[in-house]
Amino acid sequence: MTLPRRMLLGALGLPAFAARAAEPMREMHDITGRAVRIPAVVRRMIVGDGRLMQVIAILEREAPFGRIVGWRDELRTHDRGVHADYLRLYPQMQTLPDFGSPVRGGFDVEQAVALQPDLVITSADPRLSPEAGGLLHRLTSVGIPVLLVDLRQAMTDITERSVRLLGEALGREERAEALIAYRAAQIARVTGRLAQAPPRAPLVMFERAAGRDINTCCETVGRGGFSWMIEQSGGESLGARLLPARGGLLSAEAVIEARPEIVIMAGSNYPEEAPARISLGPGTDMALARQRMRRLLERPAYRAMAVTRTGRIHGIWNQFATSPYHFVAIQVMAKWLHPDRFLDLDPDATFREFHERFLPFPYRPGYWVSL
Repeated sequence: MTLPRRMLLGALGLPAFAARAAEPMREMHDITGRAVRIPAVVRRMIVGDGRLMQVIAILEREAPFGRIVGWRDELRTHDRGVHADYLRLYPQMQTLPDFGSPVRGGFDVEQAVALQPDLVITSADPRLSPEAGGLLHRLTSVGIPVLLVDLRQAMTDITERSVRLLGEALGREERAEALIAYRAAQIARVTGRLAQAPPRAPLVMFERAAGRDINTCCETVGRGGFSWMIEQSGGESLGARLLPARGGLLSAEAVIEARPEIVIMAGSNYPEEAPARISLGPGTDMALARQRMRRLLERPAYRAMAVTRTGRIHGIWNQFATSPYHFVAIQVMAKWLHPDRFLDLDPDATFREFHERFLPFPYRPGYWVSL
């Protein structure tokens, strides 16, 4: 049962919220354009999408979990390798309350109020649950502001705005600008060269969540996300050509008829209960990744594609689409799509340097693979 606002505040921390009301406040506009009033200094926050730690760890490098009083631990469910990197340095993350998503349902408002956060930060998601709008209202009505950001679209303006929003909210504007500048410079190493003499764009079949269903092909993305990264790399995404929005399922017949020249499968270090999915991410067993890719190529749609006989089959870390590391995926795919143009480009060195400059833990390879 949901308690009325007055009862909820009285039972779970009215004095704290009353004291906060006297603090200086500032207004921001989140990625959806919503006006959000937050304290001038955010001391306690809930992270509604654990994958946002991949930005927060850059902005708060010395103590990424220093202000976090609760989160949704999506690192554990979406990438065990990244989760292990954080856990080695920050074992306290295991003791944090684990919430449901504020925009997909399952978020416990009463528990959130008890933790007395200054702010909830989470990802905007177009697949909002029916209760999401009401939940945002319930949180704000009890004095908890919610800031929405978006790293999934990948497009430069949306990602840069989201990083700036996080930097502004946490008082880390200088670090946010450093991240934005590095990302832009690394993307320009590809787009600048392609612009000098635009090549023909090979058609790419990108399979999202490859192996989620061993009997199904092919789930892909529409506009944005990996399709945008493929375009920046000098290719054309089959999903963007055939699907109207963020993605969906292409029939085997549509994929075969399109005759893609390159196949890229997305994978991550998913939990062990997903044995068919491609394992990619820090510290990956690359032999296992290739073994699973070969198994996925045995599906009827792939057996009928000429591309499976030309050898242009690749795998890439799915979480490039939910992190600020899009520039790495763009460099990797540019080498796959236009190898003669980018002989001197070393994405592995780029990502290693990025870890050294921005992240609290060292680089471990394993984010992409080729057959």
